[in-house]
Amino acid sequence: MTNVTLGTVPYSDSISKTLTTKHCSDDSIMLPSKEQAAQQFIYKLKPNYIDIQITLLDIEDIDYSDRESALLDNGLKYIEQKRFDKAEQLLSRLVESTQHKSYVAAYNLGVVKEAKGDLIEANKYYHLSDQLQIVTY
Repeated sequence: MTNVTLGTVPYSDSISKTLTTKHCSDDSIMLPSKEQAAQQFIYKLKPNYIDIQITLLDIEDIDYSDRESALLDNGLKYIEQKRFDKAEQLLSRLVESTQHKSYVAAYNLGVVKEAKGDLIEANKYYHLSDQLQIVTY
């Protein structure tokens, strides 16, 4: 695909398909058409949605105060209701309140940031969460 205005190639791919078939003149099976290749090409260009399931962390990893426990519980409830702005406020307060030492708070805030499309911030909180996790063998 070429953008003739800018003289750039925003997308390039090869589509190849091999089919070996035998077909009799009285057979009702249709042979593949050029439309199948076109559909495969269009599929690569158009937005496609994939449903994924995210596991939220709901068990405190450090000693939370009663206020911090409430922030976590309510933040998770808002996420379940898809009220990401409110969840973001509560979980941001939790991250601050725990002085950036709770991987649970950081991870859940990363999920909210990702759901809102703020991938740079989400990555920041996922990275913090990963750094805070203690692996025991």
